[in-house]
Amino acid sequence: MYRVVAFLDDLELRRKIVAALSEAGCTVSVPKHRADAQGPDGWLQLICSQRPQFIVAQPKTAYVAMEDLTAALRQNDGFREVRVLLAVDDRSVDLVEPDWQVDDLLFPPYSPKEIAARLSLAMRRNGQPAAEDTLVAGPLRINIANYEVTVGGQQTDLTYKEYELLRFLVSHPGRVHTRNALLNQVWGYDYYGGTRTVDVHIRRLREKLGLEVSEHIETVRNVGYRFRK
Repeated sequence: MYRVVAFLDDLELRRKIVAALSEAGCTVSVPKHRADAQGPDGWLQLICSQRPQFIVAQPKTAYVAMEDLTAALRQNDGFREVRVLLAVDDRSVDLVEPDWQVDDLLFPPYSPKEIAARLSLAMRRNGQPAAEDTLVAGPLRINIANYEVTVGGQQTDLTYKEYELLRFLVSHPGRVHTRNALLNQVWGYDYYGGTRTVDVHIRRLREKLGLEVSEHIETVRNVGYRFRK
């Protein structure tokens, strides 16, 4: 379903949240040791390496100050689609600050069905497809739930990075993305390869998708790429 990074200090709360997210079909990553995720070099690198759609945290956590986390997500192009949900109860909900601009709050008893519904609603509120949706552009269909790509009903075999690059472009039709922005979004901030990597993957996508679909992947001279529906 979704990739989630959890910053939860309370062990019992972490157990409940991770169990509920896992039952809802999510892949959850948690810091193995608190020291591994403290400071920007810790929590930022964890987010970069996991590329989550969601972060679930407590309002106050030793891993990261929530104002620093939400500010970093808003200020970096590659992170702006990451949504933040806070696990709260009747006492900790008063700690939530409006300036954090979190996407939703999770209250006990942390039902897997409720959490799955809140994740999907958060995706839709931000203009992104929910996990069960299918992206369609002419003969191209991308099934988000099972990572399946078909063209004219025929399945197309893509590598994971090719799929992620295509999904990102199709999810933002008409928007021009620089090569650096695509590197950050698809490969992550911890990737040290050059922008040539993007060009190579675009070329492979065009070859695999065929002429009718590849014409929709436009090169914007001296800038980057966009997908035109």
